[in-house]
Formats: sequence, structure tokens, C-alpha cells
Amino acid sequence: MKQYVKKTYLYPITIKPLEDQPGYYAECPLVQGAHTIGKTPEEALDNLKDAIKSILDYKKQKIEAPMLSKKVREYSFQVPITA
Repeated sequence: MKQYVKKTYLYPITIKPLEDQPGYYAECPLVQGAHTIGKTPEEALDNLKDAIKSILDYKKQKIEAPMLSKKVREYSFQVPITA
């Protein structure tokens, strides 16, 4: 039976208030097309996680990216918080 090694990647993200309406904007500059909004910072982050997973899964199906293997199924996110 094959044993799989789980790899964790940290993706920098930005969450900031929307300027023209209530809510928050979240983006991940390292993943092209990964940006979203939410009513709260938490909702924006959850939406962004879904977007990143979808984009990476799609890219993995189309082109096998060197940093990803077929064994990678989990992603980690690091959110810097400044006071």
C-alpha cells in the first residue's frame, strides 16, 4: 500500500474593507483569479479558501503544476492581523 505525504502550503492573503459598500474584499496575490468578497472578514476568508481550492484543483486537472502533486488535497491559509 502506498503511503502519501501530506504537504502544506502557506498562501499570503489580504482582507480589507470595501470602499463603496459594506463588506470585505479578500485576495491571494499568488493564485491568479483568487479574489472574493463577504459580509464579514470571516465570510470573505471562507469564500477565498473555496476560490483558491477551486482554482488549484482546476489547474491541477489541466496542467500538472510543479509545486502540486496528485497527493495534495489540503491547503493552509495564514492571515496576518494588524492592530
